[in-house]
Amino acid sequence: YMDALSEKGLALKPERVAEGDFSDDSGYGCMRSLLEAKPDALFAHSDAMAAGALRALNEAGMRVPEDVAVVGFDDLPFAAHTHPPLTTVRQPTTRVGMLAAEMLIDIIEHPDTQPRRILLPTELVIRVSCGALKI
Repeated sequence: YMDALSEKGLALKPERVAEGDFSDDSGYGCMRSLLEAKPDALFAHSDAMAAGALRALNEAGMRVPEDVAVVGFDDLPFAAHTHPPLTTVRQPTTRVGMLAAEMLIDIIEHPDTQPRRILLPTELVIRVSCGALKI
């Protein structure tokens, strides 16, 4: 988000950013704190946070995606069954787990191993919550 703003020469507005802990409850709390800024879109760091945000938006009488578009990250199984179904970014969770285990074993066996940065492909899964699809 911040990189995209910077690339477009736009200033970050702190009142449009909330930090949570990847849980449903933190998504709910973050969304409640963002309501005053009247966002028209939300990108949550996890599907669980997005689900909490959907709950907060519903309680506030706001419609998704008509009033606020919502996108999560993970593509957890429940994401297709939220109301409305959650647009999300799918990551290869099985591959992430395998690589993490391999890297941990490598660090244990070779303590002087330098840290590695591995980027894995993701996929945008478009569902109703972003406004691109209709029910």
